[in-house]
Amino acid sequence: MVDKNNDIDLRRLTATIGRMKAAYVASVVVFAAIAAIYCIVRQPQYDVRATIMIEDGPDDAPSGAGGMAAMMKTFSIGGFGASSVDNELQLVNSHDVLMRTAKALSLNRTYYERDGMRKRMLFEDSPIRVDGQESMFDTLTRSMKMRVSLNGESADITVKTGLTGRKVAELKGVTLPAPVKTPYGTLLVSATDAYSGKSQTIDVAIGSYPGAAEFLEKDIAVDKADKLSDAISFEMLYPNRERGMAILNVLMNEYNAKRLNRKHSNADTELRFLDGRIAAIFDELSEAENNIRDFKTRHKAADIKAEAPLIVENALNTRTEMVKAKAESVYLKEVLESLRDGSRSDELLPVFDNEAYPMIRDYNNMVLEKRQLEKSALQDHPALDAADENLRQMRSSVIKNVEGMLEASTALLKTQSALAVSADARISELPEIERDYVELERDRQLKNSLYMYLVDKRESALLQLYSENTLGFIVDEAYCQLKPSRKKPILIVAVCMMLAIVCPTAAAIFVTLRRKTVSEAIDVAAYGLENNTYVTDGHDTAIATLRDRVSEEGKRSMVFVSGPTAMQTAEWLRDSFESVDMTAAILTPSMAGLPETNDSMRRQGYRTMLSELLSSNAAVVLPVADPDNLQLIKPLIAEKPGLLQSVVIATMPGATKRKSMENIVKDFGRKHTFVAISRRS
Repeated sequence: MVDKNNDIDLRRLTATIGRMKAAYVASVVVFAAIAAIYCIVRQPQYDVRATIMIEDGPDDAPSGAGGMAAMMKTFSIGGFGASSVDNELQLVNSHDVLMRTAKALSLNRTYYERDGMRKRMLFEDSPIRVDGQESMFDTLTRSMKMRVSLNGESADITVKTGLTGRKVAELKGVTLPAPVKTPYGTLLVSATDAYSGKSQTIDVAIGSYPGAAEFLEKDIAVDKADKLSDAISFEMLYPNRERGMAILNVLMNEYNAKRLNRKHSNADTELRFLDGRIAAIFDELSEAENNIRDFKTRHKAADIKAEAPLIVENALNTRTEMVKAKAESVYLKEVLESLRDGSRSDELLPVFDNEAYPMIRDYNNMVLEKRQLEKSALQDHPALDAADENLRQMRSSVIKNVEGMLEASTALLKTQSALAVSADARISELPEIERDYVELERDRQLKNSLYMYLVDKRESALLQLYSENTLGFIVDEAYCQLKPSRKKPILIVAVCMMLAIVCPTAAAIFVTLRRKTVSEAIDVAAYGLENNTYVTDGHDTAIATLRDRVSEEGKRSMVFVSGPTAMQTAEWLRDSFESVDMTAAILTPSMAGLPETNDSMRRQGYRTMLSELLSSNAAVVLPVADPDNLQLIKPLIAEKPGLLQSVVIATMPGATKRKSMENIVKDFGRKHTFVAISRRS
């Protein structure tokens, strides 16, 4: 197998690089000059930074609304909770905020002061100002470059556009302010307070606001200040310190203004919604309260929950009074029956309550006194008669009183019975009344809570409508390093130095890949022939070394020489053999009267002459016409076993293709294949 590894290719590349030292030196000089010119011409770049903290938004839920607030917060309009920093990053980088920043600072117009090859960006110190219609700057599709040459009171103005610098306007010796008409609109060039009247050249780059916004998006690095914080950091490299800091400050202010406008807009929308809802809920609440009033009027109740236990208690009291009234009626009937029965005139009346019925107590005392008199006095005694008379009168009086009391007790019992029936009916209606009342009361409470919530929300919306608190707290206003950043110059120098090495190396690789011919020994190293290659002019030791490699003492040698310098190399080998007293001969097809082709070497006449030369123990050198068809003479080699047979490819630098060496090595092997490169033709 033919060995073609990367080491051999790298050696060829190294050899090519060694021959291109001048190219490397020239490349280093050119790129060093480019880096030097860039560092001289470029404007200094200052590192401008700022930081803003994203604070949580106000909690819109009223503190006193309870569960209703939690339910309604989901559906509230414009409610702003804690905002995600990722969302704020998108807002800060939004096209609208960048456009506002570009318009606030007129970033579509950039002023430069020319000083030879150098230029310096101007900001507030610019001696001129270029103005135009906002509509033109919003729709400008092609950038323009204006050069204003100031010379005392007059100015020369030139406006060009496009990459080719096509001139679209020119004014000579005009006095500022001066209108400049262009195909895109009229520009007004006027002097500023910084104009001193000295001669100077000002270049103005004029573009569109959308273009300026796109540049801001690319130039400003906006990211989280830290993964665990709610801060956003801004960083940019800018050639003018004051303008760079102004850009970041205005950008943060425009972000806060956009947030504030949205808060006010949401609050205004919410306020209009709440006013309508509050009026509707107020009407519904009034209707709910009227329903409760009508319900209480209809059921003759002031407070259903408070009256229910009173009704039950009254019913119990009525039942108790009925029992007492019945007991009293029975008692009075029994007393009345005893008093009316003449045979029981001397009996004591039953006692129910001495305190409640003192007459009965007095009647019983008179009966006891009479019984005492009957024991101590005679039957006809006047005192006994008087006692009988008193007792009779007392009985009549008690009968009248008891009859009256019995009538009153009977009437009271009827009244209590009616009250008990009414109380029972009221108690049976209580569950349904209470359920209806609870529904009405729940509806009223719900509407009242909703009304209170909406009123509270309205106050919150009013506070937000007139609030000037912003979501973004500017922690660090824009600040700038005192010295310009050296990152980009160092990077450019490093890139130039790298290109100074890469470009000639790439050229060396290209040359190596394009060089497909044999020019030196390293070119055939991939085929294992590097040590079998000799560069010679015929009079040096290289040809003698080649002679020794293709011959062995006491052994016949047959050397095939093919290639552009085959005949010359064959003569050099013959002369070298003869110089050491070895017999050598050159045999060509023409010597046998045959054409100089590889096929002629297979003819009988040629083979006969070859056999005669070999029989004389001479070293035979056989020039071969076509090296690409060496395989045609392989049968000739097979007919001469025992010979030391070698193949020499004789060529000049760049005259033989490397690819042809691969097939020769396959046919004859590395050991017996040699390359002779002639230094002269």
